[in-house]
Amino acid sequence: MSLWLNGIGVSRGIAIGRVQKLHGGDLDIPEYAIAEADLDAEVLRFCEAQARAREELQQVRSQLPAGLGGSLNEIAAFIDTHLLMLDDRALTEAVVATIRSSRLNAEAAMKRQRDALMAVFEQMEDAYLRARRDDVRQVSARVLRRLLKQERSLAVVSGSEATIEPSIIVADDLTPADIILLAQAGIAALITEYGGPLSHTA
Repeated sequence: MSLWLNGIGVSRGIAIGRVQKLHGGDLDIPEYAIAEADLDAEVLRFCEAQARAREELQQVRSQLPAGLGGSLNEIAAFIDTHLLMLDDRALTEAVVATIRSSRLNAEAAMKRQRDALMAVFEQMEDAYLRARRDDVRQVSARVLRRLLKQERSLAVVSGSEATIEPSIIVADDLTPADIILLAQAGIAALITEYGGPLSHTA
């Protein structure tokens, strides 16, 4: 049985390979109340998840070879942008404030702030700036995965074992860090649900 999907192409050429899905993109985010006495611990849990997300990005950034050029240099700049966003007050102080004021768990507070920021970018007229909502989603997802203790992993859709044959990665979205980690895996093409011609993935 064949499955046809339509999308927007962002690069030339044709790729043929075994499809692999990058799992862990769809996050089930719980929402629950936090007792007054547990607020400090919840804030600490958020800060620790943010710190782990930062360490992961820094580790991926350190794997890039010195004297970068071309697309690798661009990827390094995108990772640096995500590192800056992780420390941006709009994503940090606002989440902490929501945890305390609404007595909300860290995951739900992060989701609320993510959605609010993405809505702001969505209203921008400039297409490039509007596409930066994807950065907000990607950075937020990295922290959320640390809070939820969920990892992303590859699985061959057909159910057979992975081979060294060229693969086509299907994912909800890919970050610059994901692309660095996939660079040595014999990837022939990428298909994502989110993003577009102006996205960092493109």
